[in-house]
Amino acid sequence: MKRISYIFTAVVLTAIVLAPACSKDSPSPKDEMPEWATDITKEVPIILSTGSPSIVKTKAAITSLEGVEFGVLAYDATNMDELFRDEVAKSVSLQAQFISKEDGTSPITKYYPLYNPDSYNYSFYAWHTSDTKVKVDSTIFNLDKGTHTKTFDVGQVDVLWAKADATSFEVGSGEEAKTYTGFNAEYQRAARKNLSSWENYLPKLTFKHLTAALHFQVVAEDADAAATFVDKYSNPLVTLTALNISSGSDNDITSQATLDVLTGDIQATATADSLAVTAYPLLPTEKASEFGTGLFIMPTNDNLRVQFTLAVPTGAFTPTDGTGVGYALSAPDGGFVAGKSYTYKIIIRSLENIQIKLELEEWNEAPINDNVIATIG
Repeated sequence: MKRISYIFTAVVLTAIVLAPACSKDSPSPKDEMPEWATDITKEVPIILSTGSPSIVKTKAAITSLEGVEFGVLAYDATNMDELFRDEVAKSVSLQAQFISKEDGTSPITKYYPLYNPDSYNYSFYAWHTSDTKVKVDSTIFNLDKGTHTKTFDVGQVDVLWAKADATSFEVGSGEEAKTYTGFNAEYQRAARKNLSSWENYLPKLTFKHLTAALHFQVVAEDADAAATFVDKYSNPLVTLTALNISSGSDNDITSQATLDVLTGDIQATATADSLAVTAYPLLPTEKASEFGTGLFIMPTNDNLRVQFTLAVPTGAFTPTDGTGVGYALSAPDGGFVAGKSYTYKIIIRSLENIQIKLELEEWNEAPINDNVIATIG
């Protein structure tokens, strides 16, 4: 990998200065020209652009990026140069703020190299592959050693990915015209000084869901049925205590995958007999309630099976449709698709005659650009 050496008076990490934000370097109000835009001796801060305040509605688990943490890589694929990797940012009021990995909370400012050849143009990549906070584990978003991949466990996390490429622009005319291809310090200075729409030339991260979301609702068939599920003191007599998803074929289900951070592609790397929904025991009532918070699976055209356990006064048992263990979940036309959510309903009849039905509610495609959640930065 080609490297460029940079000398700074502050702390240096790969090719980037990490320092607390201060007024001279922080983004300026729209109508105030910052010093770094006109003074080439000033370091240019990396500013991830502000997105729309609207949130794209989706049934997948993450519907707002507020407070969501993610890893960030800045990489020039042409020159095979990393500006930085394994850094962390989080969404704050729909803006991306880099944070210190040392304490997991302190905001920090990152800079483009002060003396950066304009032939070095970086793209920004971001990934959310765990709900664990950096404050708990500072390495949680680190890329796999020596690669641009990230291996993660499948099942409990809504996996997100984004990439920001620069858009070229020209300043001047005729022989004086110059094209800027960014992202680098010169590109950002030129945009800030010369373009009224300069904010459109900041790195903008548009996140996508990379897995399909399964949700399971539990409901009593009617009021009479619900009344038999509790005793006279309203203590539960019937609860759903466990739910697992497995493959409907002879194959195991993907339990671990690897994300290629440069392309957004994911590949299965390990399998298991089943994936479990994590949840407390749930009493069926007249109002449908979700068991847990969903399960995230690799996109697939395979049929699935769901197995769940009911605890009743005579003991726990696992209902079945008679075609195998649990119940069949046939893949919709086109399969289980990344960024789509599939909600199933488990209807439980009276305690005296427990019968189980599975219904598939209608599911909707993500309403904006396939599976986009929101644009932040």
